Amino acid sequence: MKIFGLLAGMLLAMAVGCQGYSFLIPAKLNMPGVCMYHGVMLKRGDNNMVNSCQNLRCNEDGSILVQGCGHYTMRDCRILDPMNLHKPYPDCCRMNFLCTMPNGEVVNREVQPLETGVYA
Repeated sequence: MKIFGLLAGMLLAMAVGCQGYSFLIPAKLNMPGVCMYHGVMLKRGDNNMVNSCQNLRCNEDGSILVQGCGHYTMRDCRILDPMNLHKPYPDCCRMNFLCTMPNGEVVNREVQPLETGVYA
């Protein structure tokens, strides 16, 4: 029975995959140490962007690390609970899926990129 549970978990991991993103915006040459994003000055450290489910980390040199949820790859799944843009990042990334396994079993799966090692 334990082997069946392990195999079902591995199949579910293949059925629901997620891929987050992160990229660096270089510091502006004419404004060293100041983080500007779309005309908004950011405070040092983490800045949760409400309604976009992103975190913008303002670094000492003025560069900005952008982190977001990305998208989910779903096979034989439907969304039960979509992203909640009113929650701060990364909680806003959490989604619930109802997936049908190859053996016909229906499984409820909650997925969040940070919990699956997308940002190592």
